[in-house]
Amino acid sequence: MEIEVTTGNYEIIGSGTIVANYNTPVEFNFSTLTYVFQFSDDLLSSSTRIEYEQFKEKKGLTIKFINFNNALGLGSSNPLSIGNINNRKLFLNYRIYTLSENLGKTIHYTFLLEKKN
Repeated sequence: MEIEVTTGNYEIIGSGTIVANYNTPVEFNFSTLTYVFQFSDDLLSSSTRIEYEQFKEKKGLTIKFINFNNALGLGSSNPLSIGNINNRKLFLNYRIYTLSENLGKTIHYTFLLEKKN
């Protein structure tokens, strides 16, 4: 049985939890898009930030989560616009937890598409 889940003006197209290996990127592949979550620490700054790098050879982004080292979790307060699928905006909502520096991240993610008109 197929289940359709919506929230507000969004259709949820994928969600889950990943316990990622230490220092290993996480890759999501949609029909024509690829998104890679990459984690790093900036030793010169303690501020938490996100940087985006568009692929040259394919459609998609590397999303760099920098200084995401909080056991209580860090995440988006509103869905982030990260692309388009079939002329509909694609969004990402996430929470990232780090229990220890040398352990992987726990990632809760939700991919959302804007509802059809």
